[in-house]
Amino acid sequence: MELQEATKHLTDIRPCGPKTDAIRGATFDLLDGRHFDEFAGLPPISYSILSPDQRREVQHKVASIAG
Repeated sequence: MELQEATKHLTDIRPCGPKTDAIRGATFDLLDGRHFDEFAGLPPISYSILSPDQRREVQHKVASIAG
């Protein structure tokens, strides 16, 4: 599921204002080793569509953070 589709699905269930740029930025932080300042220069589509391997990596990292 792409980020825009996921955001629409979420807001259809519960109207809220998720910040897609914040979600993309957090995904960048989890997947990319570069400094967070470099995120601002990336195209808007960056980190809004993930491969299955990238999804698994994000899930693994989030699970390890959550304990």
